[in-house]
Amino acid sequence: MVALCMLPANYILKAFELVCFVPSDLDGNENCKCHDTPHPPLLLGTEGKLEGLHAYFEKKWLHNRYGVNFWNYHQAGGPRTMNHADAWRLLKSKFDGMSIDLGVWLTNFQAIHHHESEHTRQLVEGIAEPYGPRLAYLQNDARILAASTDIAAFLHDWTLRGVNRSVAMRWRHDVLFIERVDPFLCSMGYLIGCKNMGGPLRHRSQPKDFDE
Repeated sequence: MVALCMLPANYILKAFELVCFVPSDLDGNENCKCHDTPHPPLLLGTEGKLEGLHAYFEKKWLHNRYGVNFWNYHQAGGPRTMNHADAWRLLKSKFDGMSIDLGVWLTNFQAIHHHESEHTRQLVEGIAEPYGPRLAYLQNDARILAASTDIAAFLHDWTLRGVNRSVAMRWRHDVLFIERVDPFLCSMGYLIGCKNMGGPLRHRSQPKDFDE
């Protein structure tokens, strides 16, 4: 469900209905259809918890007053996470708290102020280059964009082929939707949540070319 935001907005409800369902007989099952690496048997109560999550997502994210366009991120640029705020949270930890020693506070402040002032001077004089995104992140964004473009083209054709279909043909039409959208969502779920880009393969949903 976390990757639904990467689909074109008008296909999110369809994907939620056909792809994001909770399989039966999950409790105690080590061969579930979760696309994850092999794992021990799932704990009793897992199915109920997932059904609760499914109901929560449907109520709070799909059928809220803002609509799916509010959180849709299909082919949108810019950061998709709050990782860029990590630096601020790290700085905040150095100054928070009523019990911090004044000398420690001043030492932290002076060190940070000197570092930022020196870096600013180097930027102005052309000595240093502005910080840029890591190559791994740029490659990851390129994969996301390529996959998003491909799925958008497929869904456009899929919609055109679904006009005036019989009931039996509509069922087959939905199967085609699942066969393409399910792998896309699994791949997007990995790509937008990946923290160790360029590391060894740890998840079946990781794209085959991810480490190349």
